[in-house]
Amino acid sequence: MNEEVNDKIRELKAEVYKKRLLDELKLAAERFERLGYTVSISITPVDTETEDKK
Repeated sequence: MNEEVNDKIRELKAEVYKKRLLDELKLAAERFERLGYTVSISITPVDTETEDKK
């Protein structure tokens, strides 16, 4: 059970970290747009099953 709790905590921390990173990217994109740049950001998850086979 303790391992399950630790796994859930790690998962939640990862989600919080991911949200913070996305917020920072959005802020940076807004700053660049105010400077006259066009910003395009694409984030796609890695297929871990495919990566593990390589």
